[in-house]
Amino acid sequence: MKELTKKIIRHIITIMVIIIVTYSVITFFSQIGFIWLAKTLYSLLLLMVLILISNTLNSISNYVSKKASKVLGVGSIVANVIGCLLLLKTFPYNEIFMIDLERYVNDIIILVIGIGIIKVGGVLINIVTPIFNSAGGFLVFYSFSRILLKVPEKLVNSLSLAVVYAGIVFSALTSMTLMVFSKNRSVAELGSYIGKKTGMYTFYSFLTAFYLFSFRDILMSYASYLRRYIPLVEIGFAAFFVLMVAEGIYTHFNKERIILVHVANMWKLHRPNVASFEEPWLKEIENSIDTFIIYGDTTSLTLKLTYVLARYNVPFENVEKVLKPLTSYNVRETPVIAFRWHKRKVYHELMEERFNIVLEVIKEVKEIVKQG
Repeated sequence: MKELTKKIIRHIITIMVIIIVTYSVITFFSQIGFIWLAKTLYSLLLLMVLILISNTLNSISNYVSKKASKVLGVGSIVANVIGCLLLLKTFPYNEIFMIDLERYVNDIIILVIGIGIIKVGGVLINIVTPIFNSAGGFLVFYSFSRILLKVPEKLVNSLSLAVVYAGIVFSALTSMTLMVFSKNRSVAELGSYIGKKTGMYTFYSFLTAFYLFSFRDILMSYASYLRRYIPLVEIGFAAFFVLMVAEGIYTHFNKERIILVHVANMWKLHRPNVASFEEPWLKEIENSIDTFIIYGDTTSLTLKLTYVLARYNVPFENVEKVLKPLTSYNVRETPVIAFRWHKRKVYHELMEERFNIVLEVIKEVKEIVKQG
């Protein structure tokens, strides 16, 4: 508590000194006629004070409870945002010949607020985080759209509408990541997948919107002979995309009977090549091998093999070495938005990879068991 009090007093003294010194400098420049410099320093003073307040709140957050720390973290972000807004609104653009920059001020304010909202979501880290990220992300895209619209270059401001639509898609996809909190495993997996692919799908939506609202007209005007074919190509692409999304989501929620049953059947063909399962210790791990091959879950197989090796008094270092292929195995991400043939191909590759791991581990364990 004493350390916290010392830190607070130290920060307060620092803030007061900066205010007094900077105010004295501002007064001096005002008196000698450098009004533009005095106004600039005044704007910077407001920013510096709020940054120092933000740092103070961050320092205090290390000494309080987790809940209070989050509140102080949010307060720190708010202080920084307010500091930036005051700088933008009070900065003397006219006096230092930056009139062109002044027309972008309101758009930059929206950008700062959007970034601030995203940062608040990052501090909270719970079910409201996707909501904050969604709202803040849309404001960021919207502010960039407004800035691009005011740029004199026609090619640049033609991107404005595409950026807005990309922002809408980003906001929608980010909101959908709330599904990760679902108790239904398939729904949670879909939410996680969307979260990982949000950036990619947002970029694709930007390209699509740019084509539809800008590039399409240019293409039509320079290649009029394509006018009759372009709508057919667009319909084809749209149908392909919609079909892939529908097929991907359907097979995801019916993975057990559409995809995994295919993997299980393939495994039945390869199973005799692993072992005869006549040995007692192999019978014990039979179901665990099936679970690992089909689902990629190493937990059960690792625990049972550890138990088997422990019965034969195998040193821990050797157990760790034998089971390393299993313990170091990471499940590769499988596509959700994809056609079933592609999913089956990926799962088949995964099955072969796991099959080789099981072969390697079983071979090592057999040698140890024979020696025992």
